[in-house]
Amino acid sequence: MEKYEDALVMLQDSVLLFKISGLPLGIAGVLELAGYAYAKKGDLLGAKIAYKEAKKQYDGLEETSQIKERSHNCEENLRKIEEGDMELNDIFAENRAWSNWFSYYMPQAWFAPLRNRTREQQRREH
Repeated sequence: MEKYEDALVMLQDSVLLFKISGLPLGIAGVLELAGYAYAKKGDLLGAKIAYKEAKKQYDGLEETSQIKERSHNCEENLRKIEEGDMELNDIFAENRAWSNWFSYYMPQAWFAPLRNRTREQQRREH
């Protein structure tokens, strides 16, 4: 569980970096990954909030087949959570594909300053 807490701290920082950089697709992707992390740790309310926000971000972007697919994925995960028929393995499989795409397009240099900060520093700032 602790690794998902660490991931969520990194994802929060990532949202800030994308906001500063003016990259709404990055914000949407990070929020979608946060939904995955919340679901993985069993926090379905957190997952629901993250997926709603991700969908809202995707829906505000120029529609492409990939954006449409990501928005639909968020919508499906929300439906599964709200209807209580959520299969975590379904969500995880869908998000593994997205995280592979996301990691390809994420410049690792953006995250170097974040990786160098201690967990305690990150907690004090939030």
